[in-house]
Amino acid sequence: MKLQRQKGNTCLLTSLAMCLDVTEAEIILRLGHDGQQRIFPDLVGNKSLRGIHPQELLDICRQYGKWLVYIEANPIMGQDEGHVVSVYGAAHDDRFRNRLRGYRGVMIIGTHAVAFDECGCVYDPNGKISTIDDCGINDTWLVVPESNHKPLIGNQII
Repeated sequence: MKLQRQKGNTCLLTSLAMCLDVTEAEIILRLGHDGQQRIFPDLVGNKSLRGIHPQELLDICRQYGKWLVYIEANPIMGQDEGHVVSVYGAAHDDRFRNRLRGYRGVMIIGTHAVAFDECGCVYDPNGKISTIDDCGINDTWLVVPESNHKPLIGNQII
C-alpha cells in the first residue's frame, strides 16, 4: 500500500483508493462524484454536502473483485439508552483487532477515514503513517478479495 494525500475533504475516497492500489481520481471517476456537492443549502459545513454512502463504496469494491465487510469496533445492543450491553464485553477490543489482522481496510477515527494494510500500518490521507495500535478506532470496513470471502460458522471458516 502506498500513502496518498487527499485532495480536499475526501479522506474516505482516498483511503479506499489506497486499499485498492488505485488513485483517488480513479475512484471518483468510477463513482461519478466526490461527495462534495452541496445538496443541503440550509445546513452549514460538511452537513451541507452529499457525502458518500457505504453502499457506493461496496459497488466500487465489487468492480475490483473485492467485498467490503463492515466490522463494528464495540457492538452494543439494548432496549433503550438505559439498558445497553456490550456484545463482547471487555474482550471487544481484542476481538476487533483480531478481525483486522491480515486484511486491508478503511477505519473511521472520529469523523476521519484512514486506510490500513495487512501488517497493521495505518495510512492517513493527511500524510502520516502510524500503526493500528496508535488509533482510537470507531468502525472499520475490511476490503476483502473475493476469493478470501469465506463463510464462518462460529469462529471456524468453512
